[in-house]
Amino acid sequence: MKPLIPVLTLSSLTNIEELANLLSSHGLSCIEITLRTPEALSAIKQLSQHPDLEVWAGSVRTPEQAQQALESGASRLVSPGYTPGLLAEVIALNACWLPGVQTISEVMQLAEHGFVQQKFFPAQAAGGLPWLKAIQGPIPEVSFCPSGGIDMLDVGHFLHQSNVFALALSKLVPSDCLSEDKLAALDKKLGMRLHHLREIEHEL
Repeated sequence: MKPLIPVLTLSSLTNIEELANLLSSHGLSCIEITLRTPEALSAIKQLSQHPDLEVWAGSVRTPEQAQQALESGASRLVSPGYTPGLLAEVIALNACWLPGVQTISEVMQLAEHGFVQQKFFPAQAAGGLPWLKAIQGPIPEVSFCPSGGIDMLDVGHFLHQSNVFALALSKLVPSDCLSEDKLAALDKKLGMRLHHLREIEHEL
């Protein structure tokens, strides 16, 4: 199965170790922490110590955020789009980066700089599966991690698309299930959801 990446916006660090163990126990080896809260960098620093989790920093929009995320231990930077300044900084840092794209021109520009894995965002609003299928012919060397507005019912179809290498989902681990008293319920819900998704991908 292609990687499913939970996208989390964390506002508390109280049960972060338990959450990391829970995600790892379900075979999730990668997690994206968005830089939308004051706790984000601390969360990345703690989670990056987990032996079985790769931690990405999401919502990276500035050169300063790129530096801070890497210093905190993020293995990859993820951006909703890109700017000339951010592009230059990422190249200077020799960082692993997943820049956000919506258009063919953006895909081509970034591919010229060697970024052949890109974030398709917001995936559903920007064209969804038809966009991915249409771009595969003219630009076969680029693959995508779609994210943004993807319904859980459509996950299997996105995973089956050949120019998709991973899928980042905020709905995989809902933010209202992250409190300590709800982790047991999350454990059960996540197990059922992942089992169902694997069945769908296999059937396709």
